[in-house]
Amino acid sequence: MDFLEKYKVNYARFSSGSTAVQYTPYYDMRGVKRADFFVQGVIKFDASAEGTATQVMSVAVYQASDSTGGGATAISSAGFSTFGKSGTATITTNAKLVEGLIGFSTISGSAALSIGVNTAAYVSDSVGASPAAHVWVAGASAAATVAAQAFVTMFNSTVYNTSTAVRENFYAATMAAGVPWCRILRKNPDSTYELSLTAPSSLVSVGGVIAARIGIEEKNIKDGKRYISLGVNSSNDEIPYSVMLVREVYDRTENYTKNQGKDMNLAGSTAWSHA
Repeated sequence: MDFLEKYKVNYARFSSGSTAVQYTPYYDMRGVKRADFFVQGVIKFDASAEGTATQVMSVAVYQASDSTGGGATAISSAGFSTFGKSGTATITTNAKLVEGLIGFSTISGSAALSIGVNTAAYVSDSVGASPAAHVWVAGASAAATVAAQAFVTMFNSTVYNTSTAVRENFYAATMAAGVPWCRILRKNPDSTYELSLTAPSSLVSVGGVIAARIGIEEKNIKDGKRYISLGVNSSNDEIPYSVMLVREVYDRTENYTKNQGKDMNLAGSTAWSHA
């Protein structure tokens, strides 16, 4: 069956983010077997500015009686990508990062800054120092972009990054010319190997791309509540995000009978899964 005959796909929302709940349009579930919302956001966590804040991005699926949200009530909700800073800018594996981000301020190579990627620690060193495992050189100009490029070179080296567990599962890349941020990505995009980042310095920031899915089957929507929407908000900072909705429609040959009068059963909704 052609994909567009079996599924309805909507790019439900693009936003610069909000700490107040923002909603997608309300989508019709008539003739739809199942709906899944896919959420992706980007967080840059400034180690020098966030204090002891903990960032949480939350979503909730809402059901309503009409396309304008009449009588809307929440079906299920969850928080994801929780991370914070308390003396150290940290993102744990609980955040389920699709990719990690490390940002550099203008730093001196002799500052001996430490950056942790999972179980391995990487340290800056002064210009001209002898090469050593897990050491990266910030650069003679102390430029942030030079530091980022040097970190990427060290991280991808089989000689200077001796952490096999990290190197075999992740690689580093610069974001763009003149941008003092580097990306930490999975070598296998389908891998479930989780990523954590630690940077105990106000000169190094961390962040990442987060992604998750939440879904609901039509039979578990309360009778009379035919439309659904996704509400999204973040706890502290306005996190840019996007939402895509995929609805699986009933095949014409299927014997479709709605379970009339049955209250919402949360056991029928899909829990958070890492995209």
